[in-house]
Amino acid sequence: MSTLARPVLAATGNLPRGIRNNNPGNIERTGDQWQGMAAEQTDSRYVAFTEPKYGFRAMTRILRNYQRRGLTSIRTIISTWAPDFENHTESYITFVAKALDISPDTDLNLEQSLPALLKAISAFENGQAYANHYSDSVIRQGIALA
Repeated sequence: MSTLARPVLAATGNLPRGIRNNNPGNIERTGDQWQGMAAEQTDSRYVAFTEPKYGFRAMTRILRNYQRRGLTSIRTIISTWAPDFENHTESYITFVAKALDISPDTDLNLEQSLPALLKAISAFENGQAYANHYSDSVIRQGIALA
């Protein structure tokens, strides 16, 4: 996942990479064939989706898998989502915990927290300037597809 809390914009004013790829969580490319994955993958590192709802769907599926593995707090979720060998993980944890108004070590009710958690991850990955880039409706569509 991304290492920056703010968008890196080219001189041309391009949107952050996660938004350009319809991948608000900056999910890295692997062998997984995600629903809604763009036929042409132009980014060498991150998945490109056809629509943002598919990026939120993929995020939801990953987070539900984390939950099944026993990762239920913001600390354990974000430490896995954005490991410290390539991210500012502690800053990420603090950001998400503050956004959800919960202690980083409190167990989440994932299904209740999903919309806010997805929005917070997207805001950290793409920058706070883009925190409200996606409507709640698009986020809910992604959750429903998962």
